[in-house]
Amino acid sequence: MLKPIKLSLRKYLFNKELQQRRRKVRLITLERAATIGILYNLFTEDDFKVMSRFIKKLQEQGKKVKAIAYNGGKIVPPFYNETLTQDLILEKQLTRLSFPKVPFVSEFIESQFDILFDFSMEHNFPVFYLGALSSAGFKIGLNEDNRVPYFDLVITPESNSSLEKHIESTLLYLEQIKPVIQ
Repeated sequence: MLKPIKLSLRKYLFNKELQQRRRKVRLITLERAATIGILYNLFTEDDFKVMSRFIKKLQEQGKKVKAIAYNGGKIVPPFYNETLTQDLILEKQLTRLSFPKVPFVSEFIESQFDILFDFSMEHNFPVFYLGALSSAGFKIGLNEDNRVPYFDLVITPESNSSLEKHIESTLLYLEQIKPVIQ
């Protein structure tokens, strides 16, 4: 009984906050993007290694990158190394309605990234919240019914696809639409 009430209240508060936000949609190629925001689920050491390599690759191309990872645990995973480019949200940093309550969240949402990648492979509200409210110009995320209205490009990954494969297929899609948006 309490869970449906909490979900209704969360939906109401989310929609209220969403109505107060305005963003300018800007289609841009990865080559032209200067700032990149990344959201992802951090459940395994492999996830962390894959994302760290991807972030390093983007930085080597001269892009400013900021990533937020979500981990449903209560403590920082032993394989996670805090960096200037990556922040971590833990379960204990959420309100009772699953809204993230850490200082870097509002800064991330307000940042007008050229591109926002949501690489979360499964739905969880904190990552969805950040992606939906983001002020990024071009938002790319997973093709799920609840995400379609909030993202500019949604991609359906292969079933049981790894994070690395999902990143590769997303970049492939961006390459294919490049001639259209230049």
